[in-house]
Amino acid sequence: MKSIEQIEKMSLGDLEKVSLDETIPVPSGLASRASGLIRKQRQIRAGAIGIAASLAILLGVGIWQNTHNGLKDTFSDPYLAYVEIEKTLSKIGNAVENSAEVVESSQEMIDRRINKVLNNNR
Repeated sequence: MKSIEQIEKMSLGDLEKVSLDETIPVPSGLASRASGLIRKQRQIRAGAIGIAASLAILLGVGIWQNTHNGLKDTFSDPYLAYVEIEKTLSKIGNAVENSAEVVESSQEMIDRRINKVLNNNR
C-alpha cells in the first residue's frame, strides 16, 4: 500500500491505472462509510442553503422596510395640504354618488322586470 505522499506525487495516468486495477482489495465497509459521508455533506449543504435563503429574505425585508418607511410630509403649507384633501374627498364623494345612481337605476330596472314577469303569470 502506498503512502499519501506517494499517491500525491503520482500522475493522473498512474492514478487511473491504479483505480482500474481489480487486484487491489477494497476495504470492507468502504461503501457504507462513503455513503454516510455523502449523506452528511448533503445535509450540511441543505442547511447552508436554508441559512443563505433565510438571510436573503431577511435582507430583502430590511431593505424594503428602509425604502417604505411610511408616509412622508409632502406639503410645507398646511393650507395647500387641506386643499388637496378637499379635492381627493370630492373625487371620492362623486364616485360614491355615481355608484349609488348606478345601483338605484339597476334596482329600478330589476323591479320593472320582476313586475312584468309577475303580471304576465297572472
